[in-house]
Amino acid sequence: MEDRIKKLIEEYIAGTLDDGQKKELLKLAETNQEIMQELNFEQHTMNIGEHLGRRELKMELNQIHDELFNKEIEIQSKPKSLAKPKWLGLILLIGVIVSSFFIFQKVATKPTPDVLIADYYQPFQLEVGERSSDENVFQSLIDDYQSGDYGAVVNQYNGLSINKESLSSDLLFSVAISNVEIKNFNEALTVFSTLDARSDFNIQDEVDWYKALTFLKMDDFQKLKSSLTLILEDKQHDYYQKANSLMKKI
Repeated sequence: MEDRIKKLIEEYIAGTLDDGQKKELLKLAETNQEIMQELNFEQHTMNIGEHLGRRELKMELNQIHDELFNKEIEIQSKPKSLAKPKWLGLILLIGVIVSSFFIFQKVATKPTPDVLIADYYQPFQLEVGERSSDENVFQSLIDDYQSGDYGAVVNQYNGLSINKESLSSDLLFSVAISNVEIKNFNEALTVFSTLDARSDFNIQDEVDWYKALTFLKMDDFQKLKSSLTLILEDKQHDYYQKANSLMKKI
């Protein structure tokens, strides 16, 4: 194969050919099987889908349709033996572009982490007064959490002079969630680990679920899947249904 044609093929795949050069290459490909095989149409169309989007891909299909229509007029005046290779090449090109479009569409519609977070994450509603004796001592911390001032919660917690592990599980959990909210993910995971060690059945299911969501916010899908798998091992888990739904989307 001539070097000039190889260069045309490379530029075609890269999407840098002008309209004239592109038509010249397509015309050569219709009658030369080696050129047709050399063209990586699937890669080209996937690049179209990724970088230009669906609208541009539709324009590409319309352009191919116009070329096909024009070829039909030319073919009517030529022997049938010459028409078959051109039809074959154009049909192959259209088939690959259409199939690649649907592949791109499937990939493009997969939920992004931001969409998943919006669907599954909601700050935990603290009800510390029902199960804890900490309410009067740490009322300001509770008030800050319930008002959504998560930075103030973390600051109060960090400034405590007492043994922090003496706090109730509810208050520790509120500190973990507050760290998640202000994107102190490592600090949040440290508090979650403290809660895991307690195995407090009153709040353990919430710890499992929000720890998994912390990995989602960190874009750590490997640890997210591991956390969801642990939840799915217990069909009686309070968050089993949500974990199962989220696992199917990642």
